[in-house]
Amino acid sequence: MHDVGKALTIKFDGRKVTFHNHDVVGAKLVDRIDRRLNLFCDDKALFSTVRTLVLSHLRPAGYKKTWTDSGVRRLLVDVGGLEGFERLMQLSRADLTTKNPNKRASARAKGDELEARVRAVIAEDAAPKLPKGTMGLIIERRVLPVGPALNLVRNGLEQMLRAGTLPTGNDAEWYATEGLRLLLAQGPVTGVHDRLIAV
Repeated sequence: MHDVGKALTIKFDGRKVTFHNHDVVGAKLVDRIDRRLNLFCDDKALFSTVRTLVLSHLRPAGYKKTWTDSGVRRLLVDVGGLEGFERLMQLSRADLTTKNPNKRASARAKGDELEARVRAVIAEDAAPKLPKGTMGLIIERRVLPVGPALNLVRNGLEQMLRAGTLPTGNDAEWYATEGLRLLLAQGPVTGVHDRLIAV
């Protein structure tokens, strides 16, 4: 059903044929077909899955390296999480019908790259992070002046959390004092030690 909207959106421009917005039109047709025929037999989950796939089936082909992590997260939310994304990629790969080997290779590489980005964003989101307010405490205590050094400290502390060098589960106060001391005890942090005011 992913191309059901093509019949209503087909346009001829000389020898070129376009189907602009057939994904959106197709999703609306899924709504109308289900209302008229009860095609999904009141199975709301199946209806939602099919409608989401019809609406989103062009998005993997539109992926660019310039997508932000927020854009990748938005795609995941729109398709219902990782399971929905995996279904979307199965559909996208099955819909690759070009006979041109270069286009096929390019489309496959783009799909592989999008899947890698999704895995990286999910891993980043699952990684331990500093509790809210940690950097605020460091700023408030004037340990460091506001500027790039604060980003270096945050990145350093979060790397230690991921590596298991710092324990997880402590409050912001602990990371702003003990965590910062442990980070600085590891050795000079370029751009940080020379800006320290007090620890």
